[in-house]
Amino acid sequence: MMQTELSRANGSTIPEITNAFHPEHLADLQKSGLSLATIEAAGLYSVRPQDIPKLLGFNPPKVQSALVFPYPGTKDFCRLKVFPPFRDKDGHTVKYLQRENSGVHLYFPPGVVKILQTTETLHWTEGEKKALKLTQEGFPCIGLGGVWNWREKGQVIPALDQIFLEGRHCIIVPDSDTWEKDDVLRAVYAFGRELEQRGAMVSVFKLPQGQAGEKWGIDDYLVALDTQGIPAKEAMEKLQCLTLADPQFDQARWWYPGWRKRQGEEVVLRPELDLLLERLRETKDPRIAYHAVPLLAVLDSGMVDWIKAEIKGVCRAVDLRRLNAEITQAKRNVQAQHPKEAYKKARGSGQDLPAIPADDGDLPKVTQQAWDALLAANNPPFLFRYGGLPVRIEYDDKKRPIAREITPDRLRHVLARVAFWYRYVLDKKTKEVSCVPALPPMPVVKDVLAMPDLALPILTRIVEAPVFTPDGTIHTDPGYHPTGQIYYAPTPGFVLPSVPASPTPDDLQRARDLILSELLGDFPFVSDAERAHAVALLLLPFARDLIPGPTPLHLIEAPSAGTGKGLLAEVLLLPALGQSAAIITEGRDEEEWRKRITAILRNGPSVVLIDNLRRRLDSANVSAAITATTWEDRILGHSETVRLPVRCIWVATGNNPALSTEIARRTVRIRIDAKNDRPWNRDRVSFRHPDLPKWATHHRAELVWASLTLIQAWISQGRPGKTPEITLGRFESWSKTMGGILEVAGIPGFLENLDEFYDYSDAEGEMWRTFIDAWWDHFGDTPVGVKDLWGLLTREDTDLSLPLGEGNEKSQRIRLGKLLKANRDRQFAECRIVYHGKKQRADQWRLIPA
Repeated sequence: MMQTELSRANGSTIPEITNAFHPEHLADLQKSGLSLATIEAAGLYSVRPQDIPKLLGFNPPKVQSALVFPYPGTKDFCRLKVFPPFRDKDGHTVKYLQRENSGVHLYFPPGVVKILQTTETLHWTEGEKKALKLTQEGFPCIGLGGVWNWREKGQVIPALDQIFLEGRHCIIVPDSDTWEKDDVLRAVYAFGRELEQRGAMVSVFKLPQGQAGEKWGIDDYLVALDTQGIPAKEAMEKLQCLTLADPQFDQARWWYPGWRKRQGEEVVLRPELDLLLERLRETKDPRIAYHAVPLLAVLDSGMVDWIKAEIKGVCRAVDLRRLNAEITQAKRNVQAQHPKEAYKKARGSGQDLPAIPADDGDLPKVTQQAWDALLAANNPPFLFRYGGLPVRIEYDDKKRPIAREITPDRLRHVLARVAFWYRYVLDKKTKEVSCVPALPPMPVVKDVLAMPDLALPILTRIVEAPVFTPDGTIHTDPGYHPTGQIYYAPTPGFVLPSVPASPTPDDLQRARDLILSELLGDFPFVSDAERAHAVALLLLPFARDLIPGPTPLHLIEAPSAGTGKGLLAEVLLLPALGQSAAIITEGRDEEEWRKRITAILRNGPSVVLIDNLRRRLDSANVSAAITATTWEDRILGHSETVRLPVRCIWVATGNNPALSTEIARRTVRIRIDAKNDRPWNRDRVSFRHPDLPKWATHHRAELVWASLTLIQAWISQGRPGKTPEITLGRFESWSKTMGGILEVAGIPGFLENLDEFYDYSDAEGEMWRTFIDAWWDHFGDTPVGVKDLWGLLTREDTDLSLPLGEGNEKSQRIRLGKLLKANRDRQFAECRIVYHGKKQRADQWRLIPA
């Protein structure tokens, strides 16, 4: 069998065990994307609990099974992945074990040994499974048992000498959390420097975090992208490729010389200093030490002290007092070379930006300087806080303004333009120090983003037309308005006619004619209520900040396609947006709805349009979003949670769409009906405006004026609040405000179709009411169990139905029980469902007349 043959081939003493994998082990390997061919070629196998001590020489606690990774090229060495992992006496989680005093070895996946003496690109990663996965996908890789498992007892392991590295490209692929762990990052950097000293050209691939913010290894990354249809080669090309000179290794770079010294190894310094120290060793001439002064003047104090000690150790004749004095004077000379001169040389003198040293190791100080530069440049504001995250205003491909989160790369782009970053360099020929432009350091960029409670202006939404602010004034100036916390990004060329402070009856009549006749006159509304709700939707983007609470879903529906639902939605939103609204389609399940809502709210939209509903709209996430003032969710691919303001207008379209009770009571209906078999064939010549969107675009400024005028008339009369006979629950502020505006405007019908809409849309409630009537007729107020009620539902002489699924009797009875619990104490018609305890361990239910 596979394991026995491997044992004999290696001449090892590994027990002969069945090659049947433990299911948990096989699942673990396949989770890393390993094929059965790779698993077999690598000789992996499961080991029984009683055989674990034979491999390790000791019996580990609480281990139930183990997966063995034999190391090719060794006689007996192997590492065991233990199931389940356990904690050692120091509290560390132990996942892998090996025999004590068995040494440190490199792991060579099948086929890698053949290329050790070639120049083919070689990958390095921590862990056997990751090395196998990379090699399987065509990227030869060597595995390290741990980030430091290329050294043993303070020395580099001999196995590294067996690999040809001169001029060879080596790519280190660490886990995604490496950049958050200084000790791991230092190990990666030290290993890379070791490879470079052996002649290799070293790169480091930076993995992203997992989709839920979890740590990813290269195997996790390749598997995740494969599920998205992205092949391994393309996935590898997507990774960010760094060199050891990248700023992300800065901390490790300064740590490295001291570590090498502590290991008793030669410290590799900058080439200029290497040359000076070499000459000092040869000549013992103390004057040569002073040649290092210009370079020492631009290094941090810790490095200066280290190098001075080196110089004194090489030549005791060096006068440290003189050396210190010259370094002090050189530093003063360096500081006298003001960065503004370098700035003028680099960019010209047309702009005066704050100068910040890029090579200053004092992170808090430099971060504060960067933050001060950002705040000084952010007037007028272009950086904001939206949902607790820093954002900037950008435009999508259709020139729609959106709020884009500030990533490290985007912040670096901004920092490079709000400040002049500089550093001092030593001219190798003249030995003079000069000030030159530099890049904003990534540690500073990340530190700025990590600052708590960034003092940026708060943004709640982005608008593309003048709107009313909470204090009742019209925000007509482009840019940020702090009172409403909105950003106005007008469409190019838009000019608003003057809106009267106290509109006259003639102003109101003109505004009504523009809206009711010119814009909406050809739409076949089924009642005044539908038309009033259409006008309310038109006005809502302009009046949104006058309403502190949530606003309902505006459902534009028709009995058949081609009636004009989409057209109505387009022209109602066009005045506020200047173009068609961004559309989202319905989600297939709650998870998809949640992701879509979060994704679109992150852009700070004025309108969310759910187009062409086909399925029954029944989503807890949609219900919650409509009534929420803040939406909280985890950012996809990150572990952090975002809290987004909900100030958008919700709109949906559909042909006789079905809604759940929860959605229906959050909805106002706008129904149109052409009463035509083929409404799309109607004669457009008879329409006032055959191309209505074109007309609305051309007359957009007038339509915006008409909308603002109707709202201004309500404000000028003291904001009278209409108290309709029927108020939409949870939307009282919206009902009062929009009802008041329409009443002043003389547009009747507001909220007068609610009962009709509920009767039509509440199919779920109708099913329950029919069922409750039958329940009362058969059992009255007698307590009954789920079995009796299920029998009533399934009788052939009744026409009763509840959503019990297509399962068997047991499944349907379980679902019926859950439905009763979900509707406990709820009233349908004249009866209320109440829980009546248990009888023989079965729940009992009864009806109580209301």
